[in-house]
Amino acid sequence: MLLSNHSEYDGAYTKARLAGLKREVGEENPFIVGTDGVQRYFTVMTECAQASKVRFGANSAAVNELHSRMGTSSKREYDALYRRTELLHADVTRAQGELNSHVVEHRC
Repeated sequence: MLLSNHSEYDGAYTKARLAGLKREVGEENPFIVGTDGVQRYFTVMTECAQASKVRFGANSAAVNELHSRMGTSSKREYDALYRRTELLHADVTRAQGELNSHVVEHRC
């Protein structure tokens, strides 16, 4: 899933309206773009930042600041972070289940 502050570029306006409509069984939320979609997005962002750096000069303080804040990750680093996120999500889901069971059992 991708959400950005550039809704005119990522189609968020249209996607938000589509997300509010009734979907058929199995039809995904329009904001869900998958792992490949997220990787492509960050590849494009990285390439745009690199192009800007070349365009405005390698010594441009603003471009260097943007690059240092945005950073870049290799596919391997991204995959490792994604796997870690999935594991954390599973932990949260398990903990929520345990809490719900506790609340029911003890009438909290």
